[in-house]
Amino acid sequence: MLMEACIKFSLAVFLAGLLGLERERQGRAAGLRTHIMVCLGTVLAVVAGQQIALQWANSESRVVFDQGRIAAGVLTGIGFLGAGAIINIGNIRRGLTTASTIWFVAALGIAIGLGFYLIALCATLFAFVVVVGLRYASYALRSHETMTLEVHLQGGVGEVETIEKALARSGCNVTASRLQAFREENRVIATFEVVAGAQPDLEEMATSLQGQFPTIQSISFERWRVHE
Repeated sequence: MLMEACIKFSLAVFLAGLLGLERERQGRAAGLRTHIMVCLGTVLAVVAGQQIALQWANSESRVVFDQGRIAAGVLTGIGFLGAGAIINIGNIRRGLTTASTIWFVAALGIAIGLGFYLIALCATLFAFVVVVGLRYASYALRSHETMTLEVHLQGGVGEVETIEKALARSGCNVTASRLQAFREENRVIATFEVVAGAQPDLEEMATSLQGQFPTIQSISFERWRVHE
């Protein structure tokens, strides 16, 4: 029994380590050790459940022990760790892929713990292709880009709404805006979170805005390119 458990633990370290290493190379907080520990813990829970069920079966109790309840509890409980991996930056969600791989390695641990080694290996290969291989495809298929546009202009706040409408006419979707008004200097700093088309021409956008609004003193862009 001990040898079989060690084989399961070794396989959990190897398979979960493949996905965890990829997350580690991407600079994610939930990286190699987190993925391995999640998978190891799940395997331990399943193995322990099997032993409890075996002892229960050897007893004279008429109550049937359901091993599936342990697996279901693991998948439900692992949600707190996945949720902690997701962060919000403005209207950007970061960490969704990491959260999904954490949930996957928990399910992977259940498969290993139950002794479904070939299924676990096959699932890991598919997951690795999805996480690594499809990353480049998702970049190529991306139809929009999110950025922060900061405008410094001379005058009151009344012109900010006009600038926002001008951005909308140019095909940009303004999802949020912030204002800083300096009354003594008669100056306003407007920050817009904008969703534009893929690979927008920033120089043309800046030239167009400055041509429409002479009060604009400077324009700066900050692109949000989130790599999952």
